Amino acid sequence: MNWETCEEGVWLREVEDGRIWLPNGLSHEAGYTIAAVMRRLRNRDNPPPVVIVYLATETGLPSHWDFVAEIVRARREGLEVNIHACYNAISAGLNILVAGSFRVAHDNTKFGFHGVGSPKASIVAMDEMRIQHYASCTTTDSAFWREKSKTGELFEFDAEEALELGVIDEI
Repeated sequence: MNWETCEEGVWLREVEDGRIWLPNGLSHEAGYTIAAVMRRLRNRDNPPPVVIVYLATETGLPSHWDFVAEIVRARREGLEVNIHACYNAISAGLNILVAGSFRVAHDNTKFGFHGVGSPKASIVAMDEMRIQHYASCTTTDSAFWREKSKTGELFEFDAEEALELGVIDEI
């Protein structure tokens, strides 16, 4: 038996039922694939009533913004997208998490937010877009996220603080 094929089949069956698993270390290609999967679920004649994303990632790439955009589009169209942080939600993982309709984490989940660390105008504009994304999806204003972004260091926090910041809705 080819376990890789079996694993892919199970993953695809889960997707059809509205469950998406995001493991740690997603590649660029995976970021685009996950966005396409979300688009497919969103555009089905009979989309699932709720999409549940199981998130476990400590890294991120710019391509993961495509998935964030698809979550936002799905929510605007009335699809509920619940995100469960099964492990850590750092960098792009946190970008994905805050986009959800309802966000849950374990009490031992670690979170991390950081700035982009580049003076290039295009990067600064992208960072501002991300700051506005956080301000619109959490209960914390853009000034807080902007200040954390300026330090150039990873701002790490735990589940209790994530709840206070409005990053998650439930532990």
